[in-house]
Amino acid sequence: SALVAAMSRGALPRLKILVLDNANVSDAGLVALAPALRRRPALEFISLTGNPFGVEGLAALVAPPAAGAPPPHETGVLANLKSLNLGLTMVTDAGCAALAAALDSGALPALGELFLFGIPASAAAKAAVYEARPSLLDEEEEESEHEELGSESEEDEEGEDEDDEEDSEGGEEDD
Repeated sequence: SALVAAMSRGALPRLKILVLDNANVSDAGLVALAPALRRRPALEFISLTGNPFGVEGLAALVAPPAAGAPPPHETGVLANLKSLNLGLTMVTDAGCAALAAALDSGALPALGELFLFGIPASAAAKAAVYEARPSLLDEEEEESEHEELGSESEEDEEGEDEDDEEDSEGGEEDD
């Protein structure tokens, strides 16, 4: 693809955010793109939602360092990636196992958010990924936090609306 070719020639060296949602990225496409992405030390956010790749593409992206190689934080291999969205992809139990193994080996050291919603992997396979890096937030935790915050915010707004109505009723004598 043109993106792979451009990135292989050194384009976008300071790329921080990559969103390729619903871009028809297959295993072969991600295998081709992964080496270029892994050479982007500034990359902090990757969203690949809605693409048809599975274990082969994911493994190429998150492969742990080779035996004897320096750890990711020294080589820059996605060392600053903070958020990875793999929702609605074809990642199965095998893909989750590859991801868990990569996390266990120290890959993606800065990763703090991982989204695995709507993938064909079992709940147990997804849980194994989050157990490999207990500090990871997942979409279910975030949704419940947003729901709690949302209900508190709505209550606060209702109270503010009532205060605004009282202020507007009595505040027209400023002429």
